[in-house]
Amino acid sequence: MFAVLEIVMIALGAALAVPVLTLCVEIFASLKRIADPATAAQKGPRARLAVLVPAHNEEAALARNLDSILRQLRAGDRLVVVADNCSDGTARVARERGAEVTVRSAPALRGKGYALDHGLAFLAQTGAPEIVVCVDADCELGAGCLDRLARACLETRAPTQAAYLMRPAAPATHLASIVAFAWRVKNYVRPLGLRRMGLPCQLAGSGMAFCWHDIRSADVRTANLVEDLSLGLDLALNGKFPRFCPEAIVLSDVAAGGVPSYAQRARWEHGAIATAMRYAPRLMRTFGTARNLSLMAMMLDLAVPPAALLTLLLVGHFAAAALLYVHGTGARAAPLWLATINGALFLLATCAAWWRFGRDVVPLRVLAFVPLYVLGKLPLYLRLFANRQTEWVRGKRRLSA
Repeated sequence: MFAVLEIVMIALGAALAVPVLTLCVEIFASLKRIADPATAAQKGPRARLAVLVPAHNEEAALARNLDSILRQLRAGDRLVVVADNCSDGTARVARERGAEVTVRSAPALRGKGYALDHGLAFLAQTGAPEIVVCVDADCELGAGCLDRLARACLETRAPTQAAYLMRPAAPATHLASIVAFAWRVKNYVRPLGLRRMGLPCQLAGSGMAFCWHDIRSADVRTANLVEDLSLGLDLALNGKFPRFCPEAIVLSDVAAGGVPSYAQRARWEHGAIATAMRYAPRLMRTFGTARNLSLMAMMLDLAVPPAALLTLLLVGHFAAAALLYVHGTGARAAPLWLATINGALFLLATCAAWWRFGRDVVPLRVLAFVPLYVLGKLPLYLRLFANRQTEWVRGKRRLSA
């Protein structure tokens, strides 16, 4: 029996090595201080664009966020807000700010994908732009974001993702700081590493730019819990690989209380895991036919689970391997060595990312709270087997005057 357990433990360790090594390669590729190639000159005329903002009951914070967009629009650009199944003054606030507004009322069809589809149909009817930029209603744009995104998208003729970052409130709670750092690793560090290797990234949601014919031909009408991730994968399977533009910054606030609602976290993480399980085989089959390295890179990146889940899996595998070594009838050290190497590589890569990119977000003293953050996610992952989140839920907003 112990021989069989040893084989099982080695197989599990080898499976965990795939996301660990992928994470290491992405993070270490991002560390080198090099000048990224300029996307395009930031002067002179650029493509005419439309900014599409799907908004569901965003009355409280919408004005501030629309202002950050309006400051960056040029002559001929458009700002369109989709007031999606709203029961508040979202449409009124958007009109007062000078945005075009289209109202969608379809309570049975909830989700950002449906709102985007409605907005794209509105643009098609009222004058299609060259570039469409999708921005979530709770986000603010960093300086020059629209210009950089539009120019990069037009230059590469590929979907383009901005650096979509979270900022904790001031003063930040320990938990909010850890959430902001995990988000930074996922949406900045890892895509930066992929960019520097000449590889595509995943779409993260807010701050996505598309050539009109690409986004109009895509099927965005979906109730997928992580519709942006699936959109990027669908585009990649059709030969349109998303590219990362680190110079374009989109900011959102960590939710009130330091973390998103439980249902919102479940939507993100359950949806990401389910999407990975559904798309990985398709990416592998297409890679087998096309032999395109970008497809393999996207599949491996997709195989990296959320950081807290990967931590729990590595700790669990190490504990089981240690028990097998201690209680086995012989010296069965191979699983333990494999678990140790996986854990060490993961810890090294995480520390490197923190040292290079996270010290301003997570002070050294706050790192002691990381185990509590990880353990706090355990019930959420157990729900994958008993009560998986299937309904689209809007996240909490941190409101400001």
